Amino acid sequence: MEKVGSKFDISKMGVEIKAKNSDYEKLLSIQSVEESFSSELTELFGCSYIKISNSGNSVTDATVIDSPRKHCGRCRRLARLESDRLCDRCLNAVSSL
Repeated sequence: MEKVGSKFDISKMGVEIKAKNSDYEKLLSIQSVEESFSSELTELFGCSYIKISNSGNSVTDATVIDSPRKHCGRCRRLARLESDRLCDRCLNAVSSL
């Protein structure tokens, strides 16, 4: 994890949410896929990546994790595939110019 002082920069990280059944359904209504780099949840948490899974437990747990993607030079988020110049969101934005 990249730390700033005694804290870390969540915008360069991901969040893995292992959710109980009822929370899992609610989260999927906000983010329609289990893994996303550009959903409402990434904006809400202020992170680069959200991974949701159904824990089957009676509690919901969230953990800060490393993002599996690379730094995007345009938006500065860790959302770029290694083989691409920009992340998907930025590629869509610049292609419409």
